[in-house]
Amino acid sequence: MSNVHVSINPNLLEYTNILIKSGNYSNKSEVFNQALRLMQEKDVLYNLQVEKLKLELEKGSDKFSELNLDKIYQKAVKKYKSKS
Repeated sequence: MSNVHVSINPNLLEYTNILIKSGNYSNKSEVFNQALRLMQEKDVLYNLQVEKLKLELEKGSDKFSELNLDKIYQKAVKKYKSKS
């Protein structure tokens, strides 16, 4: 395992110490490793959601291109004129 020296703001340092005192973590290294694992997991989930949305957009654009917009427009104009 590699050693890395980082600077953190006082609030995060205090929270890190609270987590260690709670007994859930033995030391700062465990806290930071868990935090980075959670960030990594969040990034993976985010990227999966983006890919899913891209696929949904592609499906939607395919359906949109299948529409006959000119025909829909003509119907709307005809309906509007009939109400006038």
